[in-house]
Amino acid sequence: MTGRGAEIPRPKPWTVRAADRQAYQGWQRLLTVIPGNLDRAWVALTSDPRQIDQRQHPLKGALGFVKVGGATLE
Repeated sequence: MTGRGAEIPRPKPWTVRAADRQAYQGWQRLLTVIPGNLDRAWVALTSDPRQIDQRQHPLKGALGFVKVGGATLE
């Protein structure tokens, strides 16, 4: 059991991973400069990751698909 100060995960447990070190470092820089906007982006990405609009686009190439239990998913 966790207690005071323990991190409480978001309700939808999506895991977002950086494709490379540059993406990770960019995310960290944004976190220090615009944490509110970055939080809104995180919510948008994890609440409906398949949404496509003017700001959210699907990943391209090998990053756009994953195999789960033999099935290929977006």
